[in-house]
Amino acid sequence: MLPTRLNLLLPTKRKYLKRMVYVQFVKSLLETLLITVSITGIILLGGRTVLEEHFNDLAENITLISNQHADTNALIRDINANVKQAQKIQKTYVHWTPLIETVLNAIPETTSLESIDMDINAQSFTISGQSQNRQELLRLEEQLEALDIVKSANVPINQLTQKENIPFTISVSLIL
Repeated sequence: MLPTRLNLLLPTKRKYLKRMVYVQFVKSLLETLLITVSITGIILLGGRTVLEEHFNDLAENITLISNQHADTNALIRDINANVKQAQKIQKTYVHWTPLIETVLNAIPETTSLESIDMDINAQSFTISGQSQNRQELLRLEEQLEALDIVKSANVPINQLTQKENIPFTISVSLIL
């Protein structure tokens, strides 16, 4: 059998009672929401505190490590600068030994040398010495010009006026 429900309340009071039930429901819902937001806020603040402490520890460790290795880092920077400087020097380096050997092989035996002045920037060298006669001096000039590494060899005309025991200075331009 169905239970009989008898409602003896007036319709205005019934409406009021229904409103009260809705208000109580909304009130409970808002209370639950407020408690949830409060708990979430507390958790987030606690997490923030933990993360800040972790960040501070990391920053302190990085500072300590940087200070411990500052000397090593400075040494590495110095070594890198030296290596770069050495590479620049090596790029401009000319291996003179084969060049000198080639030039000396082209000089006749009757010619004596006093000096060879080399200038890498001008890509030239100057040979000073003494030749027995004019023909030997001209032969020296021709042999120097015949070399693959020589662009030109110039004997000053005033040095060709003597016949024997001629002091000379020859300017030679190189092809490098």
